[in-house]
Amino acid sequence: MSARPSSTAIGLFVVGAIVLVVGSLAFFGTALFGGSKELRSAAVIFTGSVKGLNVGAPVTLRGVKIGDVREIVLRYDSQHEQFVTPVFISVNVADLGIGHDVARKVPLEPLVSRGLRAQLRMQSVLTGLLYIDLDFMPESPARYVDYDTGVQQIPTAPTEIEAILERVSEIDIQAFVQRADNTVRALEALLTDPEMKRLPASLNATLADVRALAVDADRELVVLGGKVGHLSDTASAELTATRAEVQRISARLDHSLVQLDATLASLQRTSDEVNYAVSDRSPALHDLSEAAAGIGRAARAMEVLADTLSREPESLVRGRKPAAEDQP
Repeated sequence: MSARPSSTAIGLFVVGAIVLVVGSLAFFGTALFGGSKELRSAAVIFTGSVKGLNVGAPVTLRGVKIGDVREIVLRYDSQHEQFVTPVFISVNVADLGIGHDVARKVPLEPLVSRGLRAQLRMQSVLTGLLYIDLDFMPESPARYVDYDTGVQQIPTAPTEIEAILERVSEIDIQAFVQRADNTVRALEALLTDPEMKRLPASLNATLADVRALAVDADRELVVLGGKVGHLSDTASAELTATRAEVQRISARLDHSLVQLDATLASLQRTSDEVNYAVSDRSPALHDLSEAAAGIGRAARAMEVLADTLSREPESLVRGRKPAAEDQP
């Protein structure tokens, strides 16, 4: 007959289990139930395929994980008659590096106006798994989907593949193909043209003429080189003769300059003598002045005589009449 279990052992086992459960909850409670995390919810709505994006996929900001994908749903937008995929994300405020009080007051609109966008990116090429990356891309237009999700919506930005496809879609493929076809047809017509077939022969003849011309040019250059050498020698001799003639002319000019200096000195002395002769201190000028005064007095006497003869010509015979003051 087996022994009955001890009530004391059962009690100790129950108490230990309770202590273990309480300790586990205290240790793992934060990780399992959110603990002190301050989470904010937002929605990102995609209109294309989200294959590879799963619940629990990371949400990053400039490559740093700040949250997770909480829910992915498919909805039909009857207003725009299209299927949309709202993806609900939760962001841990503590991972943003800002306080809880500040995070509660900061709305998404200013961040969106500064260029906050959400983008699908690939975690691994091998697995094909996707994640959501948030970044500031002010140059990218904000793409909203007019669908009410009940939380704030973060606009999306096209992925690199989507941007490439958008640029490709802007290309007129039909016109490009048509131009390429026209180019191929033109090349085909050019290659089958009889004139094009005769072109190699013409090119060979032209090259032969060019070679002959080059040979003639070489001969002419040799002859021209000899002539240029002779001309250079002649020019050198002429330059030597010219240099000697210039030296002789320079010597003559030096002699002429010496004579010119002597002539200028003589002219200076003559000018000084003339200046002295016409100055007030010159005796010759004083004599000339007195002679001029005498000639003036004689001229006035002649003038008086001529006037008397014109009035009394008989005075030349009878003599000059006595003046009134000379009569008694």
